[in-house]
Amino acid sequence: MQVIMMQPFTWKNCYADVQTCKHDVTMLSYLNDVIIPATETLQQRIIELGDSDEGFAVFAKGDLQEVLRETLLAFGLSLQAI
Repeated sequence: MQVIMMQPFTWKNCYADVQTCKHDVTMLSYLNDVIIPATETLQQRIIELGDSDEGFAVFAKGDLQEVLRETLLAFGLSLQAI
């Protein structure tokens, strides 16, 4: 039986590592400046439609809930891409 000796792995930083060191700042900025305001606006509009006595409101609310769902999925993909 032959024994294979493994060499210790030493990570070498490359340009991509340097570029990603501040992604946390980018993601927090995107979260606070884009995602949270957009989702809060949609959620507020859904609440307003739920409280409305207009006949169309129930349909608009359902549509807007789907928009919110798809928006959250898209924001998730965009964060993953960062």
